[in-house]
Amino acid sequence: MHKKGDIIKFGNIDWQILKVKKNKMLVISEKILGQRPFDSQGETNEWENCSLNKYLNTDFISKNFCPDEQEKMTQKGLFLLSIKQAYKYMPKRSVTVACDEHGNIGWWWLRTPGSFTNCSIAIITSKGDVNIAGWSADGFTGGVRPAMWLKI
Repeated sequence: MHKKGDIIKFGNIDWQILKVKKNKMLVISEKILGQRPFDSQGETNEWENCSLNKYLNTDFISKNFCPDEQEKMTQKGLFLLSIKQAYKYMPKRSVTVACDEHGNIGWWWLRTPGSFTNCSIAIITSKGDVNIAGWSADGFTGGVRPAMWLKI
């Protein structure tokens, strides 16, 4: 039986369980899975329209999950956590601090627009804090920790 905090393997990636419901669970990658700009054109800080969303739900999915695994993903596909979800599901710094595949601690994108500029995105800092002001969607290459709802 899966429970919050467990690490599971799905595709070729380790995922941390954030929430378990009756027939699905919310998971986030245990590690930062690379560095990418939120929006490569720097035109939006809206998750629905950014290049990172497009990348995660096309190239990243096809590279990391077989068709059977893709069927276990809910209709929402891959996404980044919002500020609200980060506070709700990851209240401790020990959970929000993340490393990349080389063990380097880094900061990572959330999907909530930041308050710094009209094109900034909130982040989780390398110390595990939420930075509401955020970083520029086009000026920085940030860590990517995708999340998803999996059918169980």
